[in-house]
Amino acid sequence: GEHHAGQHAANLLAAGENLRILERVLAREEHTSQETLEIYLKDQITGLEAVLSYTAFYDFDVITKNVKVKNGGTEKINIKRIMSSTVYLFGEGFDMVHLEGNWGKERNIQRRKIINGEMSIDSKYGGSSHGHSPFIAMARSNADENNGEVYAQALVYSGNHKTQIEATLHKLGNTEVTVGQKELKQRR
Repeated sequence: GEHHAGQHAANLLAAGENLRILERVLAREEHTSQETLEIYLKDQITGLEAVLSYTAFYDFDVITKNVKVKNGGTEKINIKRIMSSTVYLFGEGFDMVHLEGNWGKERNIQRRKIINGEMSIDSKYGGSSHGHSPFIAMARSNADENNGEVYAQALVYSGNHKTQIEATLHKLGNTEVTVGQKELKQRR
């Protein structure tokens, strides 16, 4: 496989050891307006199971994804991080667009050029808020409200969340965008 320099989408611990999910099974379900692909993953040693579910809606340019994790074993599993989505953008010239604000001034559009290195937006409030919405768009620099190439992601839940952008434009020419649950530091 290829070398992965970015953040891993999941960090799960069982008895202090990092887990790797070994077995993969695909299932497909089709309806008149949508199609769902489910990828079933299972670690044979611990019994940890995960289902990655992708639904494409025919009438819209929308793909939804969700992750379900189940402990099918007897050992305690510590979920340190589980991200809902990782998207790779190829080439340069993208801006990060997100929404921030405060009481009475919600949803202010913030737009910044994506440059080499890491950028992130997160919320530690325990819920989505006007401070930082769990929404991110990656837009070509020349894109506006009516025209242009734009890729957006939004979490549909309220909780601690994090969006991380890691650009390696100088080396690999791509940008990795990861969205999901914010990793919390352990309390003492």
